[in-house]
Amino acid sequence: MGKYSEAIGIWTHTIGPVEHRITPQMGDNEKIAKIMDSYARNKSQVNYIKELNRLYFDFVNREDSTLTDTDKEELQLWIEVNQMQIMEDMLIQFKWSDKDTIAKAKEKAKENVEGDLLKN
Repeated sequence: MGKYSEAIGIWTHTIGPVEHRITPQMGDNEKIAKIMDSYARNKSQVNYIKELNRLYFDFVNREDSTLTDTDKEELQLWIEVNQMQIMEDMLIQFKWSDKDTIAKAKEKAKENVEGDLLKN
């Protein structure tokens, strides 16, 4: 273990009974940056979530070479079902956001939805 490995650490990501241990690698943050940049330019939330889902799948697949084709299909479905939590956790883990900022954004989004519902 090198001088900085302990500081970088392993991301132990748990949702329900599923736990993934993801070791950050060079280029991971750049991949997230490209996804964030694409969203900023195109404002496509569908592509944004799709790309973050794909990146998380790649992270898990890179860590666990024993996944069968069935495991991979189930993983993709699990990711889709949990995509909002995964997105939040990934952005926090890779220092793109923090819990407070995400909580404020969720509250603002909720207020916007409620306001739109009251208008109709």
